[in-house]
Formats: sequence, structure tokens, C-alpha cells
Amino acid sequence: MGGDPEQNEIARATAYTLARALIHADAFLSFPTGIVLEVEPVTWLEVRDCVPMGVVSGYMHQTLATAPLDSNHPDKIRLCGAAALTRALREFPALQFALGDFYTARREVGPYSAFYAFRVLEDVGFHFGVTKNDKPDWDAMNAALGTSKAKWNPLTEAGTGARHLSGRKLTMLETIDRATLLCLAHEAVKLTLNKIGVGTSS
Repeated sequence: MGGDPEQNEIARATAYTLARALIHADAFLSFPTGIVLEVEPVTWLEVRDCVPMGVVSGYMHQTLATAPLDSNHPDKIRLCGAAALTRALREFPALQFALGDFYTARREVGPYSAFYAFRVLEDVGFHFGVTKNDKPDWDAMNAALGTSKAKWNPLTEAGTGARHLSGRKLTMLETIDRATLLCLAHEAVKLTLNKIGVGTSS
């Protein structure tokens, strides 16, 4: 790629960050049945003699050369929804972290899935405030969402167990229903999005 190498690196890093944000949002919206996407920054886009315009998101794969493009393909609808959610959360950093942790929780298949699922709940808690001990304001979160500590106990216990693993805790984590934890983490984000007026089709 021509031009200033430093500027090229900044552009590459920015594109990678935006792509990651897009697939984090997609992992949330496509839950529970959609596949979890990944970013592979191994190609480039050469642009010449053009005026800067809005961001365009999409993906490339070798199979695109063997079949006609379909402007109404479900993947387009799915990624457009993810892009809209990403834009809506620009002013909510804690919720951006929540989507990133939810993405990681979906990808993890071992005990650390529980850890990241709990991290989602922590991110949501931080969205509602921080205590004097730098902890999420759980009381404010539950009051805003109309929930209780008991509702989130499975996430809290599993997340704490995964964070401080021991033989006993590992045995406990092996009996936990991963899908239940992911559903709770998803619900925490969904309730918060509804609270701030961000609609989703998830």
C-alpha cells in the first residue's frame, strides 16, 4: 500500500478496531444460534482518487468469485443490524466492553466461558455506576433493571469460581449449564439496551 507508512498503520488499526466492534455486536445479536465471526486482518483495500465517504462494512471470501452477490442475503441484514448497534453504543463504553466480553464468552468452551459471562454482568454494573471500592454499583443496576441479586447469583458464583480456580471449583464449573450463563449475560445487556432506548431484533 502506498502513502505514509505511519498513516497506513493508523488506518489499518482503526479498521481492525471497527471490525472487532462489528463482530462483537453481531455475536450478541446472533445469539444463540448464529455462528460467531472472526476478524482476519490479512488483506488490504487500495483506494485512489476518491473523496472520503461513510464507513462501509462487509467481508470477502474466495467463494464470492464463484456465485453471484445477493443484495438481500441474510448476512447483510445481520451485519447491518450489528453496525447499527455499534453506532448506538458509541457513547456507552461499558456496554461496548459488555459486547466484547459476551463475544469472548461465546467463543470459550471451557471454564473461562463462565468468567467472561460474569464479566458481561460486571460491565453492565459499571454502566450504572461505580462504588467507593471501584466495584460495579449492583444496587443501582438492579433498581434500574427491576432485577435482584438472586437473579444474577448463578453468573456471580460461576464467574468467581472460574476466576479463582481450584480442584473443587473446577468440578463445580463442570456441572454448570453454559447455555444458562450465556442467556443470563445476554439478558443483562438486553435489559440495559431497553433501558437506554436502544432497540434490537435479538
